[in-house]
Amino acid sequence: MWTAHYDDASQDYYYYNSETQETTWARPADYVSRAEDFTEHYSEDHQAAYFYDLTTKETTWERPPCLDLPPPPPAPAKVQPKKRISRRLSDTHVNLDDFVLSDRTLKFFTQVAGLLTCKKTADSLYEDRVQSPDKILNGPDFKSFKKDGQDPAQEGPDTMTVEELREDAREKKPEFDALVRNVVEDQGLDPDEQVMVDGEPITKEWGNYKVLTLAGLKSLERSVAKTENEYGGNPKFLCDLGRATIVCRTEEEIAKVLRALMAE
Repeated sequence: MWTAHYDDASQDYYYYNSETQETTWARPADYVSRAEDFTEHYSEDHQAAYFYDLTTKETTWERPPCLDLPPPPPAPAKVQPKKRISRRLSDTHVNLDDFVLSDRTLKFFTQVAGLLTCKKTADSLYEDRVQSPDKILNGPDFKSFKKDGQDPAQEGPDTMTVEELREDAREKKPEFDALVRNVVEDQGLDPDEQVMVDGEPITKEWGNYKVLTLAGLKSLERSVAKTENEYGGNPKFLCDLGRATIVCRTEEEIAKVLRALMAE
């Protein structure tokens, strides 16, 4: 049975088969849409409701049949180990030695601790290797992508809606993907090379990172939220609908890639 899941890193949906343990970015032919795949919206222009499929990024005026199906029965509750908390008579502090965590909670805290450790290490490397005055990326060429102090904006009419902008981005995505791949190859990098850290691949639910990792378009919900929260409702400043990750080994490689992208 296939289920759709959202990946925060790529801001797109992937599919997981609980029977075969298979994951894929492509929508399986036998995937059955569920009610949670859709969000309902209202069009003032048409005075009617329309529905947006989070997994396919498509909209329809027809109400999806799955929205009218009865909800599935709730999953049986899992019995969790009892948490034993003892308090010292002398004060009100919790005695952590007697605090029992479930396996799920322990896994969560372990992942959070690992994430914080990685962030601390990354911040330290950034300050040491990038922020220093003598470093390449701290030079005048890479101060900002802003033009005349203004945030970059999309070309085209000022009245473009988020939906129109996403449709335009969808049409141009093949050109964007090809351009980024050409930039990577022109710098002598192999876009399909798997990224390894200490001999291990960087693995996500959808697969392993490569030197060039192309993501799907930013979702409609995230695009609308970012437009309203960060750009005052003006979608012209929404310039990251098409996205890609390029992994470089050295600061010099980063500088070469940035210069090539800025030249485009």
